[in-house]
Amino acid sequence: MNQEENDEGLLKIQAKEISDLFAMNEGRRPRLLIAAFETVQEKKLLTWAGLFADLGCNVDIAPYKSKLEHIQRQCVENDTDILLLLTDGFFQNEPWQDFLTSILTESPHMIAALHTSQSKSSVDLYTYETSWSFFDQDDLPVVIVSTLLKKLLSEG
Repeated sequence: MNQEENDEGLLKIQAKEISDLFAMNEGRRPRLLIAAFETVQEKKLLTWAGLFADLGCNVDIAPYKSKLEHIQRQCVENDTDILLLLTDGFFQNEPWQDFLTSILTESPHMIAALHTSQSKSSVDLYTYETSWSFFDQDDLPVVIVSTLLKKLLSEG
């Protein structure tokens, strides 16, 4: 076993422990909503959902290529703790800017994250970096899961 595999194993153990601690404190498992846009393959979406589920989260998957309004409504109705948006691009148009702001206004307790295949350095994130977590193709999925669960526990 190489060092990277060992590190990933430790991160999975830590993430599961955080999920268990959240469940003990809140009386329920962390709730996650995953939504995919544009050309993200459903297989990729299911892989992410499986990873979170394996680490003790209750996972909802938004209908493929859902409209932003539907995702926002689903977050509120399901009392979502973590929203993870998967995309092969990044959105800087007006509807996305409105969504990024309004989703956290309606669900201020929620941890929101965007995973994009673009490099973080190529995206203007300064407006949202304090309320959203951003990840790119260089971030390992287990690191993302661990980071989001730690953030959820620290803010909960």
